[in-house]
Amino acid sequence: MKNEKENLLEIVKNILLKYCLCDNCLGRQFSKLIPGLTNEERGRILKISLLMNVLYSYKENEIILKKIILNSQLFDIIEKLNLSMEKINENDFKCYLCENKIKKENVKNFSQKILKEIENIEFKTFLIGASIPVEIHEREDMIRSEYGLITGEDIKSEINREIGKNLLNLTNAKVDFYNPDVTIITNIFNDNFFIQINPIFIKGFYKKFVKNLPQSPWICNYCKGVGCEKCNWQGRKYPSSISELIGEISAKIFEAIDYKFHAAGREDVDALVLGSGRPFVLEIIKPLKRTIDMKFLEESINNNAKGMIEVNNLCYTTKKEVNEMKIKSQKASKIYLAKVVFEKEINDKELKNLELKMNNITIEQRTPMRVLNRRKDKIRRKFLYYIKAKKIDSRIVEFEIKAQGGLYIKELITGDNGRTIPSISEILGNKASNIELAVINIEII
Repeated sequence: MKNEKENLLEIVKNILLKYCLCDNCLGRQFSKLIPGLTNEERGRILKISLLMNVLYSYKENEIILKKIILNSQLFDIIEKLNLSMEKINENDFKCYLCENKIKKENVKNFSQKILKEIENIEFKTFLIGASIPVEIHEREDMIRSEYGLITGEDIKSEINREIGKNLLNLTNAKVDFYNPDVTIITNIFNDNFFIQINPIFIKGFYKKFVKNLPQSPWICNYCKGVGCEKCNWQGRKYPSSISELIGEISAKIFEAIDYKFHAAGREDVDALVLGSGRPFVLEIIKPLKRTIDMKFLEESINNNAKGMIEVNNLCYTTKKEVNEMKIKSQKASKIYLAKVVFEKEINDKELKNLELKMNNITIEQRTPMRVLNRRKDKIRRKFLYYIKAKKIDSRIVEFEIKAQGGLYIKELITGDNGRTIPSISEILGNKASNIELAVINIEII
């Protein structure tokens, strides 16, 4: 404090002789002195103690007594003390700091107003954040500086706590400082608030059983989504996508406004995804419902997809999973099954030689010609674990290929006019003319 020898009640008296403060705002200046009390209780105790002290010590000075009573908002005590005063307009003695906005009754009414807005939102946890006008902070800083007060609490903390306590009593929800279902940003000074419904994250695996189904919506390259003859005025190259088949019905079930689809890599539009499937995380944005049976969701998505895709092992997760999945997917290894038709006949010796050469080597691959219009032209070096060849016909071979994520498999087979080295076609000396590709396993470490 400004003067260590100065009596606490002397400081409180000097403050109240100059400023009108509600119980909360006075008590908040001394919140570190006595734990276990609310600021309202602390302020009330200080005011009553001061009043008793003044009555005892300044009995003959009625001017000081009246000033302290009015600035303390102790209007009910005037009659009890038989003090003669002109008619008082209590609105003339609003708290200098909060203008009575954080008094108990106002906070309670404000909390009821919030409750009315969130009653249709399912949530188990919440967090309150307060927006404080600059002038309120400046006034409080000025008082603390003027009287050397170092025992106070931030007004924002008090408002967050008091509104939070009301909502705890009005709902069955709990406070969560790290991952709340809803965040409520309040400005009790202008009687306004903003409700932020935080997203839900669901992880799972998808399989893809049809070709010409992109992972995300594919806008028409010619009209850029406007609609043209090339796309039959649809504005897109393919009518649907995996993300839409999973996300749209999920958003509907959760009564959400939108969704985001995150996947561990992506496959070519004409490649299948079989085996255990590809990991994904679905982000449900602003859901009104948060608790949905995952088996029901899984069945709903699969029924809606009508055999084009299938999801499995759905479960709730967190945003952290999205970041981890994207980092890990860069190091993932994938196993593909590729059925390839060659220009000329192939014998077993050539395939055996291919298996020996394409084993635990690094492939040097320039950005494929087919994606140069949307990817930067650069050289990638990816690891190839193995290739196993199974002859189906004199010109048809089925390959099992295990490679590091990010290696373009079609180009590994064709060579892409020398942009991928080495390649299957190069080693066999035989041009690949038709490729059917499927992802059968994704191993994420």
